[in-house]
Amino acid sequence: MKQLIRNIKLSFLFLILLYQAGCSPRLAVSGNLPNSDLLESIEIGQVNKQEVLNLLGTPSTISPFSSNDWYYVSERTETSAFFAPKVVDRKVLLIKFNDKSVVSDIKSYGTEAGKAVDIVDRITPTEGRDFGLIKQLLGNLGRFEEKTD
Repeated sequence: MKQLIRNIKLSFLFLILLYQAGCSPRLAVSGNLPNSDLLESIEIGQVNKQEVLNLLGTPSTISPFSSNDWYYVSERTETSAFFAPKVVDRKVLLIKFNDKSVVSDIKSYGTEAGKAVDIVDRITPTEGRDFGLIKQLLGNLGRFEEKTD
């Protein structure tokens, strides 16, 4: 009897541990933000694009409006069970270059600087694909070929 109670307790403990493990959040890190030592070696007005590229590597993205704005982005998200991922930390490093490809400004942004963007759910109608009743009835006439053996 004591053995049965002990086994039930161990099974119950195992189930609780399994439940807790299933609820622990999964962390995901995307992007790679350069460390502060490398950033300190970049002096405004002294370092050019090629040197920044050699020091920090390829930027996460380059501004589509100006090839002189380089962004290095890093993000940490946490996902629990079946819930949507939650952004825990986001850092964006902006390096601006002047017309001579020399660093003119360095800015850093955190999660608090982000802005929520509302997705528009409108649908743009595509004209020319609406079939009337007659087009549906007569549309397939002449489209079939005779089978040849």
